[in-house]
Amino acid sequence: MKFLMNTEPARHIRFIIPVLLVLALFGCSSLSLEDCPEGGVLGVDKPRIRSWQVRMLLADEAAAAGRFADYAAMSAYAYAEPADQDCGNDPKLQPEEKHRLEKWLNDAGWERVVGAEYAPSCEDDVGLFYHVWKRETAEKTEVIIAFRGTWGFNDWWYGNSYWIRRFFTDKHQYTAARVYTEKVMQYMHDKNVTGKVLELSSTGHSLGGGLAQAVFYDQANTLSFKQAYAFAPSSATAYTSRRDKSPFAACNSNGEYPEPRIYRIYESNEILANLRIFHKLAFPPEPWINEVRFNYANRTNPVAQHSMARFALTLMEKKTKAAEKMDVKTEAPKKMAVQSWYAAPDKECTAKFQASQRAACNAKQR
Repeated sequence: MKFLMNTEPARHIRFIIPVLLVLALFGCSSLSLEDCPEGGVLGVDKPRIRSWQVRMLLADEAAAAGRFADYAAMSAYAYAEPADQDCGNDPKLQPEEKHRLEKWLNDAGWERVVGAEYAPSCEDDVGLFYHVWKRETAEKTEVIIAFRGTWGFNDWWYGNSYWIRRFFTDKHQYTAARVYTEKVMQYMHDKNVTGKVLELSSTGHSLGGGLAQAVFYDQANTLSFKQAYAFAPSSATAYTSRRDKSPFAACNSNGEYPEPRIYRIYESNEILANLRIFHKLAFPPEPWINEVRFNYANRTNPVAQHSMARFALTLMEKKTKAAEKMDVKTEAPKKMAVQSWYAAPDKECTAKFQASQRAACNAKQR
């Protein structure tokens, strides 16, 4: 008994030391961010945005929703199953939801590029699945690669287990996503007979959000690859495994309202947000990443809060309401909606955030 009593404090110490280290890391990570207004952001469950230096509330929730609605719709649509086939999994997207998403994207000028897609009817040997969307303007062709998230068994075995598989084999979805992204890019360049500027971006939800970031990192120094939009993403991004280790630009533009290369968009209390906290404790914020958090459903169930279909449809509804309020006969409201969607209720906070974004434009990947 005496021996057991003497060893008990040692056991507690072995437990306490890691906890203290985590708390120390949390302190360092938290101190690297400035809340604007001070003490009025962290712990407040309202829409907010976080750069690598500043965290602030968003004044116009609908404008922020509008910035990401199209990419959210693509990420949700990636879960659509073929109407004439039972793939053996519980559907994550209902037919009516699929129709609404498709109509939304088509009305916004997006169309699928079926020839560039690797989208088997259910899933392939590693579970990889994506759609390719494009939108033509007078000056450029926008191309989005939308990766599906966790859907079937192979997504777990070859996707979510990347943390372990990467040490033993290249047979996983992160390798496959890189390979097929290159094929998509080559396909779009070959079809670009008009000579328009090609702008490519990636998007996805959950595991798909991790894949979207992974292919961005792999192509970050490619002139045509613009941004990644990751919705409630996995913490696995394959950043350390990227093939091109050279520094890349952290900012998408250096104008009045610059943007980062990666957006992570999620809802408060969704299950992966809780898991990503550990990543935030261990690593400082990066200049090429912004996080945008919404709080629409505010469910107590973090798994239900992770739903991409509901999130996308809500963002679409918010964008529609914002458009209805806007006077489309004048250019000023259009300019304001495009340029200042990340404005804060306080002009001073907006200015600080803009300064942070400009500083990111002068920073590179470390």
